[in-house]
Amino acid sequence: MPDLARSRPRPAIGRAALACALLFTSVMAWAAADFKASYLFSPRLHGIVHLGVFALFAAVWARALPRLGVMWIIGAMFAFGFAHEGWQIVGHRHPFELGDALVDGIGAAFGALLMRSPLARITVFGPRRSQAAS
Repeated sequence: MPDLARSRPRPAIGRAALACALLFTSVMAWAAADFKASYLFSPRLHGIVHLGVFALFAAVWARALPRLGVMWIIGAMFAFGFAHEGWQIVGHRHPFELGDALVDGIGAAFGALLMRSPLARITVFGPRRSQAAS
């Protein structure tokens, strides 16, 4: 009978993904707070950068927390997108940008859903545990 009190050790890729997700969260908080970060990209790329960065952000979190439902990740990323834009009021000294917050959430939904889709079953790190067992 298995010992249910013990948790299975987390695979190395899971720990690395969680470390990347936490680091990414710190970078996103810094980017919202630092006025100079708003000048890293051309204004023409502004929306594309928001979409792409939040897609990657959610994909990393979806990889780091494989047992958490994708809707929880999307919801958390939507909330983080709104918080990120709210923090930019102070850091970038401009009013709240609802459009950016919505684009952040759409990008996050795309990234999390893509990471959990059948397209992501085999990654550069090898098959997921569920595939390796079959």
